[in-house]
Amino acid sequence: MLNNPYISQKRVLPIS
Repeated sequence: MLNNPYISQKRVLPIS
């Protein structure tokens, strides 16, 4: 996972 709080919290993007 990237170092993005958005993806870390929301987890809406399919980013591994």
